[in-house]
Amino acid sequence: MEATSEYLAPTKDRPLSHGTPSRKLVGLPIARVIPMDVHTIGDYAGALTLAALSSRARSKKARLAGAALGATSIAVSLLTDYRISAVKLIPIEMHEVLDYVAGSASVAAPFVLGYRKRDRFVSAIQIASGVAEMLIALFTDYRAYRGRSLGFRR
Repeated sequence: MEATSEYLAPTKDRPLSHGTPSRKLVGLPIARVIPMDVHTIGDYAGALTLAALSSRARSKKARLAGAALGATSIAVSLLTDYRISAVKLIPIEMHEVLDYVAGSASVAAPFVLGYRKRDRFVSAIQIASGVAEMLIALFTDYRAYRGRSLGFRR
């Protein structure tokens, strides 16, 4: 079976990337090489890790920020239109936007909430997690499972 998207040249079927390809968010010429199912597992694992490690923070703000960031990411994943979700409510294009928003929030939280110096380890984990989330989002081959869309599809 041939799969064609505007990110990849026609290739053989990629078993971890089934569904309707989403269009580029910004139009950047970036190869989308991370399959959607791998991204999905990473969403859940990253959110749980972020929340768990943030629970080790000294400051209440750092603990709450980590818990909120982790819980929000899990909730978005559970509601996104991809294979490993509970309810396919959030269109895949919106999930991509929310990946960038969550990544930015994770990077900004230690600075904005003022615990960067007091909780260096947790701050580093949150910043690294946010940067990783945004980089992974750039290279993910986003595909909707049921075809929910914001109207960006061809």
